[in-house]
Amino acid sequence: MKFVFRVVLLFWAFCLSSFANDVSSGEHLVNDSSVSSLGVQEVSSLKGVEKKVRNAAVKVMSGGGHGSGTYVKYKGFHLIITAAHVTVGEIGDPYEIQAGPGINVIGRLVYEDRNIDAAAILVAPIPGKDPMKYKPLNLKAGVGTNTVYSGYPSDLNLLTIRGSVAGYEWVSPNGPVILLHTYGWFGCSGSGIYDERGNFVGILWGVSVEMAFVPQVVEDIIWVTPSHMIDEKEILTGITNLSESSDRKTRRSLRRATRLSH
Repeated sequence: MKFVFRVVLLFWAFCLSSFANDVSSGEHLVNDSSVSSLGVQEVSSLKGVEKKVRNAAVKVMSGGGHGSGTYVKYKGFHLIITAAHVTVGEIGDPYEIQAGPGINVIGRLVYEDRNIDAAAILVAPIPGKDPMKYKPLNLKAGVGTNTVYSGYPSDLNLLTIRGSVAGYEWVSPNGPVILLHTYGWFGCSGSGIYDERGNFVGILWGVSVEMAFVPQVVEDIIWVTPSHMIDEKEILTGITNLSESSDRKTRRSLRRATRLSH
């Protein structure tokens, strides 16, 4: 089992860089803001929560490649929630966030837990983007829970993909890990998984890789860290550590958020 998980992460990290160098990349892409008469980027069939999840999805540029993330608002602060193996640097390091056509911002890493593969990047409010309310599930999502996420697999434009909770596995040191029956591919790692009520279920971070003569990706069984395992106090601590270089309004918000967290 440990070997399988190492393969999962190694394959994911390898493809983060290899897809970025794909010579055919970009030839087939469509501007995600466009809606054609043929419905190329039509989203009218999506439910309200699904539209919000899609609008909050971003691409996190890192290590010559990319991962995915979700734009959220937590105690007045604007964050990108993603996977820790997407953020390859140290706390405080800058990351480019691509939030849509012509919308690029720089954020700084304030939280990273490699044991559960979760990370948070502090950003300024992103123009044209509505953040998701930070509503993590206090308990594990039940088997059969319908889910949705939006992310950037491979070198494709933004995709919105439905699924359901299929089961759980216990992984050391992660603990309980959600198994989703959905679709995933390298590059959508870090996407936020949501249920039909807009509750934050967890962070997508891996895909099963089985050994059958050669490693084979099982792209419809996806591994997710439950959201309740994210340490919110550590996020506030990371933000506080950046406060010396922040403006007065940000420092005031930090003091208020810290009081509320006690």
